[in-house]
Amino acid sequence: MPLDLTRLDVMVVNPSRALQQILKQIMWEVGLRRLRGLPSGGEALRSMADANPDILFIDAILPDGRGTDLVRRIRRSPESPSPFVAIIMTIGDPTLEKIMAARDAGADEVVIRPVTVKGVLQKLSAVIDRPRSMILAPTFIGPDRRHAGKAPPPGGNRRNPRRRDAFEAAPMPLLQMKHRGERREAEQLVTEARRVLRNLRMTWIDGDLDRLSRLLGEVSDSGTIDEYKPLLLDRLESAVRTMDEHGYDTAADIAGQLITLLERGAGGGRAAQLLKVNVDSLRAVIHARPEASSDLARDIARGLEQLIGQPGR
Repeated sequence: MPLDLTRLDVMVVNPSRALQQILKQIMWEVGLRRLRGLPSGGEALRSMADANPDILFIDAILPDGRGTDLVRRIRRSPESPSPFVAIIMTIGDPTLEKIMAARDAGADEVVIRPVTVKGVLQKLSAVIDRPRSMILAPTFIGPDRRHAGKAPPPGGNRRNPRRRDAFEAAPMPLLQMKHRGERREAEQLVTEARRVLRNLRMTWIDGDLDRLSRLLGEVSDSGTIDEYKPLLLDRLESAVRTMDEHGYDTAADIAGQLITLLERGAGGGRAAQLLKVNVDSLRAVIHARPEASSDLARDIARGLEQLIGQPGR
């Protein structure tokens, strides 16, 4: 397919107006007529909620943080306006470490500054004509980090048959569909993908909390908690990592308070019962309606602060 951007919207997130203009000139040659330039990650996120861009150019260094943090938030936050948008990161002083960080955050491609016409068009062609599979896992959401030419593993869409919490979704040819004028069909595809991702997030977090709740039940029956503390802490920390990765900051904070309570609390079945009650409450925070969850989380946090000797808010 000849490279053609006439039906696509591009957003450049970069504090340099000069680079914004260079990219606009390059893409004008292949039909781009809709390009928006924004200087910071915060402004980009606010604009994305309404603009719904098809391709993002995000610089590695932004006035309000690292470009990789913005990419990670776009890919993984439950509040992300567009988790499957194509992302090309621009890097001025490339090192292997920085390129790997962009890949691990969820960028599709990396282009080195100072940008060239050839380099930009090659990356645009890659995200339009050769989209990668999307990998959905507790600690990563983004395009397949394996080499684009490498054959997928056996086992259908599942990335690794031995890992039941990581999935490989077939490439979504969103940009090709929009290029053909099939914008409504592309939006329907994204809506379904978002639903699947939302359900997977709940499955991952529920899995962490289920394992923790079962273990607390065993501890409660045994009447002692001390010998189980390392395993309990490990499972709580796993839950915190999963919730942090996916933007459930309030729930992750509550889980962190549970860790403090566990570290400070006396051993015994009563402590295990108390932890189990709060783990069940934590699950309620995750599943509650957004307008209800903050009040519920605040009540849980206040009680936990009192239990561990911190002043209530």
